[in-house]
Amino acid sequence: MPLQTNQINKTISNTIYALLSIFVLSKGALYFRDSYGFLEMNFHQSVGYNSVLKIITAIFNDNFEIPLVFIQLLMLILASQHIINTIKSIFNPNYVWLLLFQIIILSPALHLHFVANAILSEGLAYPLFLFFVSLLLRAFIMEIKKYYYYALFVLFFLILVRGQFIAMTLVALILVGIDVFRSRLNKENLTLIVVVVLLPFVSELVEKSFNKIVYNHFESTPFDNVSIITAAYFVSDAEDYSIFENKDEQQFFKNVYRVLDSLNLTKEKVKFDYKMYEVFHRNYSYICNYSIHDKGMLYYEAKGLNKNEQLLAVNEISGRMLFPLIKDNFKPWLKLYIDNLKNAFGSFKQLLLYLVLLLASCILLIKKNNIILKFIFVTMLLVFANKMIIPIAVHSIKRYMFYTDWIIITIIILLLNEIFTKNTIVDDRG
Repeated sequence: MPLQTNQINKTISNTIYALLSIFVLSKGALYFRDSYGFLEMNFHQSVGYNSVLKIITAIFNDNFEIPLVFIQLLMLILASQHIINTIKSIFNPNYVWLLLFQIIILSPALHLHFVANAILSEGLAYPLFLFFVSLLLRAFIMEIKKYYYYALFVLFFLILVRGQFIAMTLVALILVGIDVFRSRLNKENLTLIVVVVLLPFVSELVEKSFNKIVYNHFESTPFDNVSIITAAYFVSDAEDYSIFENKDEQQFFKNVYRVLDSLNLTKEKVKFDYKMYEVFHRNYSYICNYSIHDKGMLYYEAKGLNKNEQLLAVNEISGRMLFPLIKDNFKPWLKLYIDNLKNAFGSFKQLLLYLVLLLASCILLIKKNNIILKFIFVTMLLVFANKMIIPIAVHSIKRYMFYTDWIIITIIILLLNEIFTKNTIVDDRG
């Protein structure tokens, strides 16, 4: 009877994958504004997704769309099944909960983001993130050290595909640190710590090397500083040009501020504090892409720089101006960041809920080695790592946030499974 039940469960699960495949393949490739930048291999796009698209288009030429969608679909199915197997191995939930979990983690391919169809970095980033989480759970909860190395290997590619996931290095370091503290610092543990610490530097070196080969510039992909300084410009004053000693920086600030003022996108024009984030969120592309990036490109074009040199110059001057501008407007900048952070979580109440889950799981784990508490702790770290870094750089739209949306529902599923099945959730190793 159990064998027959397992076969039925497997058939249902495969049917879900089959229906997903029909849906995705029949929909075909979906183009968005950033899609064309990836296809043209623009200097400021991620080297990971650029590379994959370059290989696929080189093989299939103009017929690349279906192969790309198929690869993204296959990656999603493999990653989904991997994390399902991980959840099954650790918690052994009822098959109904597993099927529900399967649908939840596949949902970004069915609506809103359409990750398997979109010609965007999410097409690879989401399945890579699922692989990373799955391996990290095996490493920390099952206490099998080799999975840390597997997780870091996946994270290396994930960072190259979407730079926001560099924050996951800190999560890995925290979990490795806890494991080392619980055991002892030996050669094996020290090697693992070194690998985690070196990962961001290695990924940056690979990124710079790629840019040197393809664009003849040994530089990081240029755009991060432009994104990060956007909020500082929004809360700045017209007189802030005076905080810069460099004449080029003063002129650059004046040019940007003049455009923002003409668009009524300065804090003087947004008179009510409660509207500040709403205006920033709604007009982010006008502030960042149009006022800073596009106008900055024109500024350096007039100086005789080519397109890639313009990208580097705008990013470089934004990096130099970033900290002085934030320091001079720290209070309004911090308020905007906090509002951005609350929006990333959905509301202040949801932020508080996630914070309580993180702190409670951390405190309770000190007293009891519990696998559900471990799951909550790891996944809350992942949530905070992603949702806290995004508001520093950009506005908190779903495109950057959806990667961890499945976590809170999964926690509920695991708790319900425990209530209904009354399985023991205490890890008998500790």
